[in-house]
Order: sequence, then structure tokens, then C-alpha cells
Amino acid sequence: MGTLSPVGRGIRGEDAVRGSGVWHAEQAWLGHVATDVLIEVEDGRIFAVAENVQPPADAVKLEGFTFPGLANVHSHVFQESLRGRTETGGGDFWEWRRQMFDAAQGWDRPSYTAYARTVFREMLHAGITAVGEFHYLHRYGNELGEALIDAARAEGIRITLLDACYLRGGLDGRPLEGVPRSFSDGDVDRWVARVDELRGGEGVHIGAAIHSVRAVDPASMRVVAAWARQRKAPLHMHLAEQPAEVDECLAVEGCTPAALLEREGILGPDLTTIHAIHVNDEDVALLGSHQVRICAGPTTERDLGDRVGPLRALADAGSPLCLGSDSNSVIDVLEEARALELDQRRATGRRVIHAPEELLEAATVAGMRALGWEAGELKPGMLADFATVRRLFTGAEEGVIAGAAVIFEGDRIAWCGHEGREPRVLMDAVSDDYDCGGGLVTAGLIDAHSHPLYAGDRLAEVAMRAEGRSYTEIAKAGGGIKATVKSTRDETATALEAAGARRLAQWFDGGATTVEAKTGYHLNREGELAAVRILKRLSDRDDVPRIEVTFLAAHAVPPDRGASPAAYATQVAAWCADARAAGARFCDVFCDSGYFTIGQTRKILQAAVRAKLIPRLHADELARTGGARLAAELHAASADHLLCADRTDARAMARAGVVATLCPVTALSMGKLPPVKQFVDAGTVIALGTDHNPGTSGITSMSQVIALAIGLFKMSAAQALLAGTVGSAQSLDLTDRGKVKRSLLADVVLWDADHEGGFAWAFGLAPRQVWKGGSPIE
Repeated sequence: MGTLSPVGRGIRGEDAVRGSGVWHAEQAWLGHVATDVLIEVEDGRIFAVAENVQPPADAVKLEGFTFPGLANVHSHVFQESLRGRTETGGGDFWEWRRQMFDAAQGWDRPSYTAYARTVFREMLHAGITAVGEFHYLHRYGNELGEALIDAARAEGIRITLLDACYLRGGLDGRPLEGVPRSFSDGDVDRWVARVDELRGGEGVHIGAAIHSVRAVDPASMRVVAAWARQRKAPLHMHLAEQPAEVDECLAVEGCTPAALLEREGILGPDLTTIHAIHVNDEDVALLGSHQVRICAGPTTERDLGDRVGPLRALADAGSPLCLGSDSNSVIDVLEEARALELDQRRATGRRVIHAPEELLEAATVAGMRALGWEAGELKPGMLADFATVRRLFTGAEEGVIAGAAVIFEGDRIAWCGHEGREPRVLMDAVSDDYDCGGGLVTAGLIDAHSHPLYAGDRLAEVAMRAEGRSYTEIAKAGGGIKATVKSTRDETATALEAAGARRLAQWFDGGATTVEAKTGYHLNREGELAAVRILKRLSDRDDVPRIEVTFLAAHAVPPDRGASPAAYATQVAAWCADARAAGARFCDVFCDSGYFTIGQTRKILQAAVRAKLIPRLHADELARTGGARLAAELHAASADHLLCADRTDARAMARAGVVATLCPVTALSMGKLPPVKQFVDAGTVIALGTDHNPGTSGITSMSQVIALAIGLFKMSAAQALLAGTVGSAQSLDLTDRGKVKRSLLADVVLWDADHEGGFAWAFGLAPRQVWKGGSPIE
């Protein structure tokens, strides 16, 4: 285990903003990505919002991306104390439930207030400005509920206290035993009398909760619902989290839990149900027809081994979605949104089940409505709750941290934060300490587009381009890709592998720790599959960056006599399964004028998907042929180059979750720039690549690529650095790198500068030290 200290400089990554005054956001979410947004606040509410406005002298500047305050719709503060304890000893939901009952004991008002303050403080640091606390610790009447209110007021987070009615041990009416007896008021009338004594006020709403159909009988459910509706208070309820609940309800009541709620008149647009995992098609239609909100807690549901609910079907039926941290093992609503989408992908085998704007709506305005707050949108009249994700050179919530430390454990990051706050248990195990001397530390850069496996060079073509010859003219004259194909086919596999290893090691010199590497210079079955195997072998070496292998047999039509694009596309489609078996993760096609058509590209990439290869495209580089739109249609991981794409392409890609991988060196060589601002405005994620190849881009330095993105594309240093880390990781469908964050790979770079502005100044900022998997690269 080792530690780095201190790292970087700057400010906290996410600040929740509440109050009065004038703010100017560099970028903000107004239902679309807007730039230079002026937000005027009076008496705690937004008075005016305008975009494309330069900041007045008295405005507070928000550098980064500003969005409405996030809503954590479902939380149990006391369950946060279980963090780390439920990961040992096996068991199922019911075993976890027994441990949860133990954690519910022993609290008094002072201890619960202090504990809740730490949990709410963490929520605020994650941009959460309102929380729904599902509360059933009633041993001391309202003492612990009032402790939660005290803690929320002290920390400045809005709270909707959802006091839960909890009366029985099962649908058969059996009495509560053990710890749960302290959750109960005895009967619903006592619940009403106690909850009536709770007081809301500034920053506090009092709502009602029916714990579940197991814990509350139908007559009492009607009383709780009537109490909430008479006061226009939020009403929440656990629903169908476990199959045992559904089976018991069918046995006792003769219907599903959702149907029972329909029968008892509980369903309505004021009801928020938690989980709704084990619901059938009839339940989905019932919930949707009543516009019942569904609150998902994906990180908790995943942790407890719950299955994945039909959230897409529920949303389509009319149920708005919202999000909660539930057991608080993870306190990050944006991560809940991401987890929701990823879980749905795994459950359905499809990508982009929920569009980014839908997930952001679930995290903001839909959640705020579930909690009864007029917030969640940056528009006049709304409560002035918003958060800003600032210069994220950790790539995570903490942003740029001044005087920080990073602790490695094995090949992973064990901890990252302010120096002096390191967990003692980790510090006691540290064996090596590296003093970074106040230098800037970032995640290892990620090259999302390269062609590093080839023989020969095409330096003469550089002179031809300088004389004004076009890419197409050079190719017709016998140059371009086909020239490299001849040289590469003539080289032995051993020599090609050795040259590739020497070449790839150079990426470390520019701060890259991961490289996407394509085949594409054999253009025949045997050669392309051999190239995949070479790259796969190279990926196992410690002396080169991590390699993500892309099968690019459709780089061009082979130079062999009689070859045609259509026939060759059919052949490549048939090779995809073999490429997957050989070690490729991705399949790419050069979809452009003079290469492969939309139809041919679709044929290859559909075969790739069947072979479990992830599709990506060279798209709209030479002409606007529809490649970006095809990438959106196929939900490709990335569309690359995009020099001729337009605003409609950017929007289609953003909606489909396709990353725009841009290569500034190639753009400079071709004399045409991609529409970067249109991608930014559309909300498209941007990644960066060297496009290293023997013809148009000889560089191997991602540091240089970031400098060119700043200079050519007019990206800020923050945007370019994020594109070369977080964006490139997303382009390669990687979730274990691209950020300096706990549990991610310890791929980290210390730069020869103390500020990110060094990338723009140096045009090739040099690393002082690179770590790959926690090991220094010598």
C-alpha cells in the first residue's frame, strides 16, 4: 500500500447553493445545456434566468456545470451505520434485515442528531438539497423524528420527514416481535395523534408513510392516506420489494400489493411507491394509470440482491421516476441515476433504456415533487436550490482538492481526500510515501482512438498534403491506408508485435495509461485476427499502457484485385465472432465517402453486436454521410472524428448516449474542425484521441492532444482534461478508471506543473511520474 501527497489545488467539487443574490454559471441545465447563464435570486427563490449573458461585476461565478439541487427521495439515516458490515458472511435480504434491526437500537436524541448531521452533510457535498427521510424509529415517540429535523436545519438541507405507520408483523395479522415492536404506535389512531404533534416550517415538511402492505392493515392504510391527503402532504410506501411480500399478499388478500392499494383507494398521483420491483404487467398498468411515482434505490437494491424492476415499462405507463439512496451505503443521487440505467441495460440486454435528460429529471424535479418542494428546475418562481460540479480533476465529486493525498492498495485507489484526514486503518498499512511537492495529479489520460499496429511510414504524404492534395486524392494515387496495408502484410508477426510494444510504451510519456488500439492494416481475415491476438498479448504486458482492442477490418476495401465494398463488408461481418474470440472488445467501421456506406456499416455492426462486440464508427470525417445518425441508431459507444457533423447529429448522439470522440491532430492535418460547441450545447459527452497512425497523426502524447483541444477546439482546460479522462473512459465503456476515486484503478499521473493551465501553456506538458495500477512507471 502506498500514498501520494499532496495532490492538486482548487475547490470543493460540488457546492449546494441556497440564498439570495446573483450567480453566473459557466454552463447550466435548463432542460438543455446552456452557457453563460445568469441566475437572479430574491427571498430564497429564483427571480430571473437568462442565458448567453456576460457576468456582471457583482455576480458570484460558478465555474463548471450547474444543475438544480438534487432530491434524495428515500433515505434511512440510521442504516448508514451498516456501511461495510453487510458485505461479509453471505445471507440474503432477510439476513440483512436482522442486522438492520440491530442497527436501529441504542439511539437517543443527542446521538441521533449528531449522526444525522454527518449523513446530511455528506448529502449536501453530493449536491443534494432535499431529502425524504422514511422514519420509523418511534421508541421515544417523536424524539428521534425531531432529532432528524434538528440535524437537517443545522446542516441546511431541506427535509421531508415521512413518518411511517408500522403496526403488524405480516399480512396474516401476526403481532410484531423483538425490535420492530419499537417501530409501532400500537394502532393507527395513536400514530395520527403522535404525528399531529410534529411541526413543519422553514425547510421542513411533515409527510406520511405506510411502511408496506405487510406492516399496515388495509383499514389503517386508508386512515394514513386520508391524513396525508387532508393536509396535502407527501405519501410514501414500500411496494413489492421482495417476492415473499407478493406471495403473502396473494395468499391472504387474493391479489397483488398494487391491486390491494387500488382496491383500498390508496393509489393516486400524490403517492410515491418505493422499489416496485416485483410487479406484473397488470400492476404496471394500474400504477401508471394513477400516475403513481416510483422511487428506485438502485445501489441499495443491488447491494441487497434485489432484482431489477420494470422501470422503463412503468415510466411508459405514466409513472414518473425518482431516486433515493435508501440504506445510504452510497450517497450520490447521480450515481443512483447511472446505476438505474446500467441495471436496466443488464436486465434487458439493450443500451440507453433511459435517456440522460430523463435520468436528470428523476434526480431533480420529479424527486422534488415527490417530497413536496417547489424546486428541481432553474426557472423563475422555484426555490433557489442548485449545485455546481466544479473543476473535477479527481473526475469525482471532490473536484480539485488542495493539499490532498491519495492512498493506493494493490492496483486500486483506497482513499482520496484532504491530507491529514486519511483513515488511520489505511495509514497504518502504508509502506511507501511519495511526496508530490504540490504538483497537479490527475487520473491517467485515456486515448480513445489510435492505430498503433503497423509497419512502414507515409511521410511523403505529409508533404503532399502540405502542397494541397486531399485525403481522397492521396488515396487514389496509391497512398493512404492501402499503402500501409502492403507494408504491414509484408512484416512478420514477431516484428510487428515488437514494434507495437516499443511504440505503445511512448504513450506513457504523454501521461496516458489506457489506449484504444485498432487493427485495420491487413484487410484480410488471417491478418486482422492475428493483429487482434497481438494487441491482446500486448495488453497483458506491464511495460505498455492498458489496451482496449478494436477490430477494424473494415478500415478500407482491400487492395486485392476484384475486391468490392459490398462483398468485403459481408466477409467482415462473418469474421466478427472470431474477432471476439481472439480478444477484441469493439468493432469499428470507416463509414465515410469512398469507404463503406451506411448500409454496409450497419450490416457489419449488427453482426458485431450479435458477436458481443461493442460498436463504434469512424463517422462523417470526409463528408456528412449519416455516420453519426447511424451511431445513434445502433447506440454505438462512440462516433469518431465527426468533422462534417452538424447540430442535428449532435442532438441525436446525445439522446442515444453516443460519445463524440474527437481527434484534434487529425482535424489540424485535414484543415477542418468538428462542431465542438454544438456537441457541448447538445450535452454530448466528448472524448479525445491521438488518432496515431502512419499517415496523418504521428503523435503519441495525450497531453499534447489536450493542449490542442484547448487551442483548436476552444475547450477550457477543465473541459479538455475531463474529455481526456472521464469522457474517454465513457467512450470505451470503462467504469473502473478515468477518475481519482476510491475503488477505481490506481492509474494516476503527477504532472510537471501545479495547475491545470499548464496543459495549455506547455503544448505537451510532461508527467513527472506515472503510476499504472499503483506501480510507478520507470
